Amino acid sequence: MGGLGAILLLVAAPPAVAALMRLPSIGSRRLPRDLLACAAVASTVIGLAALLGGCPVLGRAERFEVSLGPLDPAAAPAGAAWSLAPAAIALVFLAIALRTRTLALVGLAGAHLFVEVGAASAQLAAAPEAAGRGGLVVDPLAATLLGVSVLVGGVIIVYALAYPPVHLAQRGIDPARAGSSVAWLLVFVAAMNLLVLADDLRLLIVGWELTTLCSVMLIAFDGDAAALGAGRRALAYGLAGGVALGAAEWLAGPNARLSGLLVDGGGTAPVAVPLVLGGAILAAAMKSALVPFQGWLLGAMVAAAPVSALLHASAMVNAGSYLLMRLSPAIADQEPLGPLVVLLGAVSFAAAALAALRQHDLKRILALSTVSTLGLTTAAAGIGSSAALSAGLLLLVFHAVAKALAFLSVGTLEQATGTRELEDLAGALRTAPLLAAPLAIAAATLALPPFGLTVAKWAIIEAGARNVAFVVLLALGGAAYLALWTGVVGRLLVRRRSGSVARGAAEPGVVASADEASPGAPTPGRRLPRRQLAAVAVLAVASLGGLVLAAPLAAWLTDPAARTVVGSGAGPGLAAGWSVALGTGGFEVPLVAGLLLAASVAAVLAAARVRGEAPAAYLSGAGIAARPGTLHRAPGGRTALARSGGFYWGGGTLAWGSDSDAAGVPNGSVGRPAALVGWVLVASLVTAAVLAAVLLGTAGPGAPG
Repeated sequence: MGGLGAILLLVAAPPAVAALMRLPSIGSRRLPRDLLACAAVASTVIGLAALLGGCPVLGRAERFEVSLGPLDPAAAPAGAAWSLAPAAIALVFLAIALRTRTLALVGLAGAHLFVEVGAASAQLAAAPEAAGRGGLVVDPLAATLLGVSVLVGGVIIVYALAYPPVHLAQRGIDPARAGSSVAWLLVFVAAMNLLVLADDLRLLIVGWELTTLCSVMLIAFDGDAAALGAGRRALAYGLAGGVALGAAEWLAGPNARLSGLLVDGGGTAPVAVPLVLGGAILAAAMKSALVPFQGWLLGAMVAAAPVSALLHASAMVNAGSYLLMRLSPAIADQEPLGPLVVLLGAVSFAAAALAALRQHDLKRILALSTVSTLGLTTAAAGIGSSAALSAGLLLLVFHAVAKALAFLSVGTLEQATGTRELEDLAGALRTAPLLAAPLAIAAATLALPPFGLTVAKWAIIEAGARNVAFVVLLALGGAAYLALWTGVVGRLLVRRRSGSVARGAAEPGVVASADEASPGAPTPGRRLPRRQLAAVAVLAVASLGGLVLAAPLAAWLTDPAARTVVGSGAGPGLAAGWSVALGTGGFEVPLVAGLLLAASVAAVLAAARVRGEAPAAYLSGAGIAARPGTLHRAPGGRTALARSGGFYWGGGTLAWGSDSDAAGVPNGSVGRPAALVGWVLVASLVTAAVLAAVLLGTAGPGAPG
């Protein structure tokens, strides 16, 4: 299969299948719809294998340009179409904004349309690009992100085939709409694939805007007040990011390419290069929900679990990190943009990890931990060294797998018990081990050494050790991150005599009964579909693989990717046999893995000797239950049930400020001090880019770019 055929399987097949699924004769029939979705997932996997077979980049610092044939931007008719496509998508956004009747959204959509039309006009007025250059690029960095999008996204879609009908039924929505949800997921993955492969800025922006459109439609899919409010917020941030990226394309000039920006601006006027990089940084920060732009991602937790998993793991937020990594050498060399990006990432890492300690809604915990991790990948891109880029990309890969597992595990628990409140799920590892164990595995993968995430964090700290503020923020955030996941697993493991909702799901895969589950729980006795449990199991096995695969993946994927991006000046990578080495330090993965396994075995043996029930609480002799229990006489002669709960720094539900907007959508505040620091850094980035452009313009054409 040629390169063009593989690209079509990756980019065109999923939307074509999504269109078929919307036909009334297919969309109303569950089996054909599921078969089509599975066929679309299989086509992307085949396309990925064929592309990597034709462009052997795994384990090599190689780069291949791939043409779209008659659809390539270098071809005059296709180039015009690709130039106009962002403006057409901007019209769709304007129509959506008008339907919301929100003046601010309409204004943002109008500004977005203006920028895209201006960029398209500049492209159409210029001479056509010379033929023979492909608009797509395949290298180890693109291959890594493609693997995440196709493989992790495919597992999420398979899981989603059975999830939306139950999710919609619980909310009183016609389950027949489930086909539309899966269709949007397919388009989402295809758009991410296009974005990752794009070298021509026109193709990149089409993929970028399509991911924004898909995210807005999926977040607002349920149609209730919370979903619509979260969708409006996601649209606002998406439009603002689109304006920044569209302006960057306009300033970069006609036929601009990402790879060209790394080589003396690639034909872009030197005065415009800082502004182009600044626009890309702003767009990436909004896409990746960095502080102070994290609000849309926190609000998006009202969506179904597969949507959250796709947003956080295989698509959307990874797009921002990918763009920063692709432009990392140029950003790091453009003082002071590089150091400011490092600080923005470090502040996001620490602030989101601390804010997560206040939460007991599992999806909000997962969302804040995503913001935290994305802050670390952003910092790695700002550092710009080969080792930092390799560590950041390694972090992104392991985070994608672990976070997909975590979101799907929470979705499974929510369907089985009717809740995702951590306090209501206390003891779930004892009462429903096969349902809760995947979440515990995800927590271990996210927080414990020598899983790949922890190894990558260590490497990023080593790479940025000369920046004292960076190291202090990472130490603070790292401690909060470890405390967070230790607390989550502790609540799942704690002994409870009674009162836990999770006890209704003691039999694996069976939904809680009506008298045991919380209000709104699924139909009693219904079994969770095997495909859901299978998808979770696949991700759990992949996450456990991170116990020893950090160094092999670094040698096979992330080190070559970093060398490709950085170029001839690339320093040493991370891989050193089965361990990871950086400078004079090293992380002995096999040794630490053996110690962790030994500790796990010892913990299991010790737990077997501990009583399965917590002893009855001592209630000053006032207990009135028929047998020792927690019912007692409270002050005033009333009867009360003694309850215990976890400790959440500062109160749990509230998050440093107002917790929701007028529509009841969580605003995702991570604290006024942290948000203020974030805004100062963003303003500093904009100011630095403008000043650099002014200085270059004042110096004249002979000044160095």
